[in-house]
Amino acid sequence: MEINTYSNNDLTMKYLRFGNPEGKAFVVLPGLSLRSVLMAAPAIEAAYKVFCEDYDVYLFDRRDNIRAPYTVRDMADDTASVMKAIGIEDAAVMGFSQGGMMAQVIAIRYPELVSRLVLGSTTSRPRKNETEKISGWVELAKKRDIRALAEAFGSNVYSEGFYGKYKDLIYTANKDASEEEINKFITIAEGTEGFNVYGELKDIKAKTLVLADRKDKIISPEAYDDFDMIPGVTKYLYDEFGHAVYDEAPDFFERVLCFLNGGK
Repeated sequence: MEINTYSNNDLTMKYLRFGNPEGKAFVVLPGLSLRSVLMAAPAIEAAYKVFCEDYDVYLFDRRDNIRAPYTVRDMADDTASVMKAIGIEDAAVMGFSQGGMMAQVIAIRYPELVSRLVLGSTTSRPRKNETEKISGWVELAKKRDIRALAEAFGSNVYSEGFYGKYKDLIYTANKDASEEEINKFITIAEGTEGFNVYGELKDIKAKTLVLADRKDKIISPEAYDDFDMIPGVTKYLYDEFGHAVYDEAPDFFERVLCFLNGGK
């Protein structure tokens, strides 16, 4: 397992790499978080163990040197730039939530980079429910009320049982967030405003799997109907885990692996 840093004169981005370096590239784009998911690198590698034999796994953070405004399209362009710079092409790409928005943009703008696309708990055009939730998190972050932010975020992202079990851990993991981390969170969260690629979904050429949960408290149910615009898309909806189905459903990664290996 390696945490790497790509840097040129303008762009600095960290990414985690693990698995089989001789395998097919598998790029993972995480969702919005107050602190970098790379802080949990050992847990991430353990969670993704089913991919490690056959895939060269890359998990990308957002860029370090963020300047507002920083839109989802900007995030996608930066990630695509790093992918190309380090020699990734024709990859399997999986994005969750805001990372799924980025993945859609990459598949649309840079089709040569994406052979298979997995979209988890995401949308092509945020509705009122999504924008209100994100705006609420941003306001709590601006007030530096980390406890309230952790509660508002965790209770909406995770199922009731999962959040009840881990709520203290979620707060503890975020309570020492620095000013830089909080400001980065605000900028990245605000970057979702105005995102809309619905009219471009028909241009996605990669084989696509959409995974979500009907009890998602953030993404509106009609968001998943939008993805019918993607040619030949496969969709599967759970009914008990909520937004973070990718963390909670015990068979989630097995479904993804089956799809990446040619199944549905």
